[in-house]
Formats: sequence, structure tokens, C-alpha cells
Amino acid sequence: MVLLENLSIPSFTAAVRAFFAAEGIVTVEDFLLHDLHKFLAVAEQSAVCVDVKEAVVEALSYLENLQEKWKDGLGLSQQPVGYLSLGCESIDKLLEGGIQEGTLTELVGASSTGKTQICMQAAACAAYNQQCSVIYVDTCGAFSSQRVAHMLGGMLGSLLQVEEQRTELTLSLKSIERIAVFDIFSLLTFLQGTYDKLLTESENWRLRLLIIDSVSSVISPVLGGNHSQGHALMISVGQILKKLAARQRLAILFTNHTVAGIGGQPRPALGGSWKSVPHTRLMLSHDSPRSDVYRMSILKHTGQCCSRQTTFRIGRAGLHSFDTREVATGR
Repeated sequence: MVLLENLSIPSFTAAVRAFFAAEGIVTVEDFLLHDLHKFLAVAEQSAVCVDVKEAVVEALSYLENLQEKWKDGLGLSQQPVGYLSLGCESIDKLLEGGIQEGTLTELVGASSTGKTQICMQAAACAAYNQQCSVIYVDTCGAFSSQRVAHMLGGMLGSLLQVEEQRTELTLSLKSIERIAVFDIFSLLTFLQGTYDKLLTESENWRLRLLIIDSVSSVISPVLGGNHSQGHALMISVGQILKKLAARQRLAILFTNHTVAGIGGQPRPALGGSWKSVPHTRLMLSHDSPRSDVYRMSILKHTGQCCSRQTTFRIGRAGLHSFDTREVATGR
């Protein structure tokens, strides 16, 4: 059996190891079989609460990465990498193809920085260009079928006759299923139900993209205050999202708001415990409310340096390229 203290995890300090051991968690097997909800609830009453939460997140991430390496070594993960285009040349170029299947992509930004617009265009592109099913989890009532229709209309352009356009538009809209979810418990129930359905109907269900706009609006209310199990619930959301992405090869896109960081600079909300969840983290900004030009910067990416950004426009028919350049973002 592998002892937890033998893993290369910086947050496993002597105090944290002692707390784990007091709860009967000494080996990796103990950790994987333990009820993390109850464990983190107990940790809330401890002086090392923050350190324990960080150690749990790092351990889960470490073991997940180790599992992927084992799969690669056994030749079990040789599927070609797939990407879903966002229908905007500059953004697709920045991401080297678009949203990567089998990974979690997070859009971070303040209000009115284009997060929902990107989500709706991603849904429209996947439904029309990839002819696949899309689930759009709407947690704040921002989804607009009319807006998606405008985006689809821009993609169809004048290449088709009017009747053909109507047919394609109708088929694409039907491929996008909007789900209204307004609390974290409903979100967890929905995600688990989706996972179970994919296990039994994966051959008949062409689901390739799952969007949650926004994940922070259902997680933030249960963090802090008297909600002692808030972090455990947040970790559960991250776990099942990663499980959906990895095992079902889904591209998962979700949004997160910003909070004030050092010097007043915006930083992603939900804290350090959430930081390891997304594989790709993209920061959105909008310099002037009078301008239609927006900026996307890479904060985190599995295969790229975090010093690249691009600008794009948001018009009536959706997102359009502006220009692409590499700069030091300083983040």
C-alpha cells in the first residue's frame, strides 16, 4: 500500500498528515475509500482547515494525473485529440483549434465581458458544424434562444436557400438542450444523472459539449458563513465534471466571475481549492462599454504558455476576429 506521505504533494505537512491519520486516512486506499464530504465537514472545526482542504484538492489532482499517465503507458488513451471550434478565427487560433474534448475550460471575467456570448456561440457551433448534441446549463437565466438563432443565421449566411436555412436552423436549435439549475444540489443531481445516462446510452447520444453558465453563481452561495460543507460540495462538482470529461470525452465549458485580488486586480473567484479544477483557464476583459472589442488571455493551459492573448468583436451575428498577438500578461 502507498502511504499518503510518500506522494509528492507539498501541502501534506506534518500537521495535515496528523489530521488525516486521526481520521483513519494513512494510505492512498484509505483516502480513495473515505467519505470526503464527512471528512471535510470535520475539517471545518479544525485549526488546519484551510491546509486540509488544499491537501484534498492537490491529492485528487495528483492521483487523477497519475491515472492518466498509467492509461497512456498501457496504450489505453490513444484516441486523437478533438476540438470544438468557437466559430471565431482569432480565438480558435489562440486555443489551437478551439475547446479541447475531454477537458474542462473555464471562462473568467467580470460582468459584460462576453462570457455568455462565447458560451452561446460555442453551443451554436457545436450543434451546426459538428452536428452533435449540446447541453446548456443556465444558472442565472442568461440563455437566449433568439440570440443563438442570430448566431446560427450568421453561420448559415447566404450559402443556403431560405427553406434550407430554416431547416438547418430548426435542427441546430433542437440539438441544444437548455437546463435551468439554480442551486448546487440541483446541479450535482443533474451532473450525476447525465453521467449515468452517458454510461448506458453513449452510443446513441451524440453529446459532445456541456456548458455551465455560470458555475460560480451556484457555488459561491454555499461557501463561507455557516455552510460548513460548502467546500466539500464544491469539490464534488469539480470531481464529477472531471469524471464526465475524462471518461466520456466531453468538452466542458463553464463560466466564473472575478473578485478583487492584490492591488485591486481581478482574479478568478472560488479560491485556491477550485484552481486545480479547470484544465484551461481564460480571462476575459472589456476595456470600454462603448467598444465592441473584447480581450481573451490565457491564464492556464495544459499545452501552452500563459503569455498569449487575442482580441475579438461581438456583433449581432456573434463573435468575429479582430487580431491575434502574443504579449506578457503579467498574470
